[in-house]
Amino acid sequence: MSPHRWSALAAVLAVLAVGCRARSGPAAADDDAHEIPATRTVTFVHVNDLHASYTPRLEHGGESRYSRLRGYFETVQKDHPQALFTSGGDDFEKGSVAELTSGGQATIDVTHAMQFDVRVVGNHDFAWGEDKLLAFARDPHGVVLASNTTHDGDGGEAGYWAAEYAQVPVGDLRVGFFGMVSYPWNEQNEQYDGDFFPGGDFHTRFDYAVRAREIVESKRDNVDLLVMVSHLGLDDDRKLAREVPGIDVILGGHSHKVLQEPVVEGNTVIIQAGTGALWVARLDVEVALEGGGVVSTNYQLLPNAVPSPAMPADPEVQAAVERVMAEYAPDALNAVGQLRTAHNKTEIGALTARAALATLPGITAALVDHETVWQSWGPGPYNPQRFLDTFKVERQPADTPGFNSFYTAQISGADLLRLRDELPVTRWSLALGEGVEPGGSYRLAIQKHAAFNPSAYLPRGLTPTDPQPALEVWEVLERYARGRSGECLHLDEDDRVRGCP
Repeated sequence: MSPHRWSALAAVLAVLAVGCRARSGPAAADDDAHEIPATRTVTFVHVNDLHASYTPRLEHGGESRYSRLRGYFETVQKDHPQALFTSGGDDFEKGSVAELTSGGQATIDVTHAMQFDVRVVGNHDFAWGEDKLLAFARDPHGVVLASNTTHDGDGGEAGYWAAEYAQVPVGDLRVGFFGMVSYPWNEQNEQYDGDFFPGGDFHTRFDYAVRAREIVESKRDNVDLLVMVSHLGLDDDRKLAREVPGIDVILGGHSHKVLQEPVVEGNTVIIQAGTGALWVARLDVEVALEGGGVVSTNYQLLPNAVPSPAMPADPEVQAAVERVMAEYAPDALNAVGQLRTAHNKTEIGALTARAALATLPGITAALVDHETVWQSWGPGPYNPQRFLDTFKVERQPADTPGFNSFYTAQISGADLLRLRDELPVTRWSLALGEGVEPGGSYRLAIQKHAAFNPSAYLPRGLTPTDPQPALEVWEVLERYARGRSGECLHLDEDDRVRGCP
């Protein structure tokens, strides 16, 4: 490990240690053993898979879910000073227009503003490349864990801050933390075994049990409580707990499970809190002072979809969210188009294919996979954030366009006509321009997963060539909507929007 990394991590731990000592519980007044409680309680306020879901919601008074998460933690901390705010990873992708227009920087800023005490790097946190991941790990407020990922480079002047292990004093308890990330994903939304950045400086190992056992064997005797902040998913967390005794608590993520009750494997307590900042988990752990280990636990899972008295908004996080939105996505919540009627996912696919044909230059046809549509639509105004919510961006493989983004590819007229005649309309929508001749050559807008894996999706023997990145699907819809609005037309029908001059 580089000297820069050690010094940066030491600085973070020093800050945490001071903060934890400052909020520690009552200490013994003298050496009388009868006045020293046999246990201490540490409280974890845990979230996971937030996926950049910080965009303020107009229907909730412009309040961000993130501000309520932080506000809830501060409420808990007032009555329970031995509280830690933790995250199970995947802070990037799917959630906010601001992240996409800023190349990831908005999400870094907001995540740092959340002031987590401990968090782990998730698979989606590799989305924006090595430099952004380095910046993401340089958290001025807390420990960032990456126990199964190493970095060969120096990370620049500031170094790479992510730690394979960290011991955090919580009052007079010694709490050890480690955390691991799951496999990366490819353009077909499938996991693969390999580095997130092939040929880069980051290297990840996936022998989870072996890695966990190394940490347990070297650290277990030094702490009162050993915690894994996991981004492996519930199934792997359970398997790991069975195979590697000695882990007291797993604060989970990755599989988006909404656990109303903890899962217990042997002596390991496992929790997870859904996704999208819609839930927050609280786990109170009573720890034995003599010999360490869990004596008892108490668990709550609280909803955060809408404002509530239990979730007061934190003004500092709210201000940070409003700051990045104003800088990177000031129009994200402004209507750019109008829908006249409701549409199901198949109809949205057809409309999106027409939008691509009208928007992307030089193409003769556009193909959309209905299985990449995340939601249905009702009538009314639509903004860029709503289009992103419908076609979420997952940059897979890491640091490449989203796996459902539009590419353009070369295709023969004969193959275009085969697409028209042979593709199942229940799965695909094809918008086809006029004048296609079997002997001609054309450009087709096709989503990335199909462009790079035609044999898995298209009729036998049909292989578009020379795929080139175009736009994310939500961007195509935004541009199309703006163009239609400029003509005073609905997004879905050729009639004028009422009240349009």
